[in-house]
Amino acid sequence: FSVLFIVIFLYPRGMDGGDVKLAGLLGLLIGFPAVFVAFWVTVVVGGVVAVFLLVGRRRGRKDEIPYGPYMAVGAYVAILVGSDIWNWYSEFALGFGGTS
Repeated sequence: FSVLFIVIFLYPRGMDGGDVKLAGLLGLLIGFPAVFVAFWVTVVVGGVVAVFLLVGRRRGRKDEIPYGPYMAVGAYVAILVGSDIWNWYSEFALGFGGTS
């Protein structure tokens, strides 16, 4: 919520307030650390789809692309396999050794 709130505060035309509210709700529902997995999946999936829309000329650089559906996909992935992804990331990148 706070990351997207900063984005909407600095660049109000870049994102809608509904996306920020949805991010806050998903953060409350999913919890830590799965919310980081959800945010990462959201950015990756949204970015890949945006690239395809731009390359395919279905959207232009100034056109709006809804972010909410990708946040829902991120939340869904985080609910299903978020702990596995977090444990893998903890072991691989951070060297913490995740909890099973």
